Amino acid sequence: MATKKTPKDRLEEVASEAASLSESLEGLRLIAKEQAKAREAKKLLQVSEARVQELSDAVACYESLRASDLRPIKIKKGRARQGKSPHTFLALASDWHSCEIVESSETGGRNKHNESIGRERANRYFVDLVRLVRESQQRFLVDDLILWLGGDFMVGEMHGVESARSCDLAPLEEIAVIKSIFIGGIDYLLAELDLPRIHVPCSPGNHGRSTLEYRYRKSTAYSYEAYLYRDLAIHYADEPRLSFDTSDEAYKVADAGGFKVGFHHGHEIRYGGGVGGLSVPFRRSFYRLQSTYDMDAMCIGHFHQYGYYSGVGFTNGSLVGWNSYAAGKGLPFEPPAQVAALISHERGAVGRVMPIWV
Repeated sequence: MATKKTPKDRLEEVASEAASLSESLEGLRLIAKEQAKAREAKKLLQVSEARVQELSDAVACYESLRASDLRPIKIKKGRARQGKSPHTFLALASDWHSCEIVESSETGGRNKHNESIGRERANRYFVDLVRLVRESQQRFLVDDLILWLGGDFMVGEMHGVESARSCDLAPLEEIAVIKSIFIGGIDYLLAELDLPRIHVPCSPGNHGRSTLEYRYRKSTAYSYEAYLYRDLAIHYADEPRLSFDTSDEAYKVADAGGFKVGFHHGHEIRYGGGVGGLSVPFRRSFYRLQSTYDMDAMCIGHFHQYGYYSGVGFTNGSLVGWNSYAAGKGLPFEPPAQVAALISHERGAVGRVMPIWV
């Protein structure tokens, strides 16, 4: 005869069953957590594999392009002909952000920008550059043009999500657009200008890097714009009037009839918005670098500020103009513009400084 269970026995059975269920539930929770981690890891792996493939493609492109040994040339000092003194024309191109989206509502109607507007402003840049060179040739002997490509022609991904919101295109898509702009522009210069020599020093910007942080060693190996410059140099390899400086050196120097001009995008200059403006940090940087690079003037971009500092050099404006970042930071309004100048061979000095308004 079965022993009748007491209430105490039944209570112990229920407690035992509850403990067993609790252990099973805890086991299920652990399994669910592991499965969630596995799913997250799988997603992360897929994103990482896509990023690795993108960078592998970029590195392959870079390796194929860097085989060309493209070094700077020296522009020889000219001699006066027909009473005209020899000059070199200097044109700066940087900080175009050609595909950046700037809404008119964010700038109080002062500026608007997108890929279409970026293309149009680039077109006006090259048209106005041709006009200024021709006008200069009427009074001076201008046989040389130094066209500096100073970087930040793209938005890139350096600001992560913020960059994605500012541009609808992926970095390689941006580079394709910018390449088409420059091929069209340089073709126009070659067709419209009577110049035996056009020298193109190239400086990558900080927006064009493929890494979150700037890398000093092999920095050009992680720059989309460095690939673009070498691609342009290969495209024009058979054009005798054109020469490119796409070397890996961070600071480039071009000799304009004995007057040496240095170039750097400008992101290494530290400027905290002091009352002296860019003048103080720009001069400090120039004097520090002058002994190393033996230059008479320096050209930088990065700050989107058009300016000429006598005895020091030039700070270039932008083509994107007063954007959402500038408006949000409360920075002074500045219309889109780039710097152009004439360098006198006889005086060994900057002669005229001209804006290229777009």
